[in-house]
Amino acid sequence: MADPGQKFQVTDVVLDRTLPFRRLVFAGTKDDIWFVHYEHGGIAHRYYVIAFKLTQHDDADFIWGCSMAGVAKSVEQLRAMVASCRPKKANDYW
Repeated sequence: MADPGQKFQVTDVVLDRTLPFRRLVFAGTKDDIWFVHYEHGGIAHRYYVIAFKLTQHDDADFIWGCSMAGVAKSVEQLRAMVASCRPKKANDYW
């Protein structure tokens, strides 16, 4: 995953095989819940948010995720966008 603002594979036309297909928008935590908001390049460029719960053994268990219509510019905007998401299961593609 590329850092925010760094180059990544935006489309499905691969010009540089060293670049990842995902780029971090931002991430955060509240208590034992962690989230990652990122974009995924390719033929269907999309934005996603996924959430994990930290277990007592310091494992990260997938809780949910959803695709987004666009990029969130703040945590407040991400909250509003997540409210309209239809969460996916752990075995769905991320």
